[in-house]
Amino acid sequence: MLLLAALWAGAAYAGSFAFGVDARWATAERDGLCLLEQPIRDFGTVRFVGAPGGAVHLEVLGHRDVFADGAVGLYRVAPPWHPQYPNEALLGRLDQRAGSTLLVGDPLATQVLMALYEGYEAHVQHAARYGGEAEVRIGNTHLRPHYRAFASCLRGVAAAGWASFERTRIEYDSGADGLDEADRTRLRQVAEYVLADPAVTRVYVDGHTDDAGHPLDNAALSKRRAQTVADFLASCGVPRERLVVRWHGAEYPVAAGSDAAARAQNRRTTVRLERNWSDDSAVGAGSAVGAASSRESSAVGAASGREPAGADSGVEGAAS
Repeated sequence: MLLLAALWAGAAYAGSFAFGVDARWATAERDGLCLLEQPIRDFGTVRFVGAPGGAVHLEVLGHRDVFADGAVGLYRVAPPWHPQYPNEALLGRLDQRAGSTLLVGDPLATQVLMALYEGYEAHVQHAARYGGEAEVRIGNTHLRPHYRAFASCLRGVAAAGWASFERTRIEYDSGADGLDEADRTRLRQVAEYVLADPAVTRVYVDGHTDDAGHPLDNAALSKRRAQTVADFLASCGVPRERLVVRWHGAEYPVAAGSDAAARAQNRRTTVRLERNWSDDSAVGAGSAVGAASSRESSAVGAASGREPAGADSGVEGAAS
């Protein structure tokens, strides 16, 4: 059941909105978005939305202005039939502008969804526009079958985007190790995909050079290239423990020869994603809870050995 009760103190206005015990969730896919939603009679709609390369967010959409400016609290509340009754825990707070719409981003939106999946209610408490307090209660009756369909939709979105983000190549001028705006834009997209798809288990970053220059200089340059890319991905939120950073100097060329064209192809850093396709536990493109918690850890795996089979093996060189 999803019950929305708006409680206003004082004589200004008092009312409540209830959907009933037979209320049902529904899933849909529209314009590339995965939706898990339930309409609320005389109020509007509550829905979770997942987008390709993005995170799940929660929308509480009213037909009228209900919410006042101020802080919103989201709570996980055990109903009477739950083993943890009467447990209540604050999931998080966010600021809200006055109006009819409440938007909750990740990771808080995913925490709300998982609380519902585990049999809890989610309560949204907020100041009402005309005084007093408003409370939105979100229940989980009939949620699980639709949750599974929602997760399946998100996995499909992730699979569709996989081909676009599985491998990325950053190229350089001779001796360079920095990133231009196009490189940063691409790496931001890769980071968004990694955060959107929790089944991505590793992000391999391999630095290469061409064959110009001394091998020791090439090794140092390829390390700087790989580390710069890894640091940028980490700054975009990719957990460092998922990053495997390696450098190879000129050991793995992708183009034969020492002419300018071949050397240009060999100067590169590659980013390769590894995904666990048997992982059915992930919410999908919006599950940022694990990513958010894992950001608290920090450890970049560093190795300068050979690239494993299946990885792009190109290396750039000498200070070139």
